[in-house]
Amino acid sequence: MFRGQRRRFAYETNDIIAFHMPGFLNYRIISVHKCKRRFRKIYIPSGSYKTALRNIANDLDKVLFDHDIEKINYAFVKGRNCPMHAFQHIGYQYTLSLDLEDFFDSIRPAHVKKYMSHDQINFCFIDKAPRQGLPTSPVISNLAFIECDKLILEQCRLLDTNITFTRYADDLVFSFNELSIAKALVVKVELLVRQNGFKLNKNKTKLQSSKAGRRVITGVAVDETIHATRKSKKKIRAANHQKNPSSLKGLEEWAKLKFPNQIKMDDGET
Repeated sequence: MFRGQRRRFAYETNDIIAFHMPGFLNYRIISVHKCKRRFRKIYIPSGSYKTALRNIANDLDKVLFDHDIEKINYAFVKGRNCPMHAFQHIGYQYTLSLDLEDFFDSIRPAHVKKYMSHDQINFCFIDKAPRQGLPTSPVISNLAFIECDKLILEQCRLLDTNITFTRYADDLVFSFNELSIAKALVVKVELLVRQNGFKLNKNKTKLQSSKAGRRVITGVAVDETIHATRKSKKKIRAANHQKNPSSLKGLEEWAKLKFPNQIKMDDGET
């Protein structure tokens, strides 16, 4: 389904000025199966709208770089990835994973007005939220939660100086060595995210112990090092059986669990 929004907007950067006239904001929406009977809407922009969004995303990446002092988040950031995220949690006895419910849909203009102009917000938000599929939405999600990241980190330091806290998009991950910390963390984090306009999905709260075997953090198995999970290997076998070369290649690269600098070296870059 194609849909056009009628707005008048002017976006200015150091290099270009792009004027977006009525009918410019064209995109289509597809439904992707999420889990059970739930579906996720993906917004796919086209033409000049897509190009302009990419230009804005590049500018917002620079804004994020200037404000992301603690470097807590590992998703949608150049130089960081999922294996690197899981690697931060090696050497701990316990890992607590919390999930932000409907993360992208919960983001509102008020969360990013400190980092984005009014015109940028109007251009990048559809029906008051940065919809998944738009090139700007990943970096907007990081900007929207950056203050909350800092507040959660402060609470972690007050509870115990030996807590590692990281975030991968809507996944909040905490590793520590004292089991008694877990309950206090859930209570304090739940309060903080609610005060900032977000909500935890209690059905996805998970506490793992290294005593029970390896921990799985955002799809990566963690013990003394990091490994691809059995589930990942099963997906590789399935893609090979189905003779799906593009999917197979992507899954095989994922299973190598390389850090960004390792990927560049393998590609022949410096």
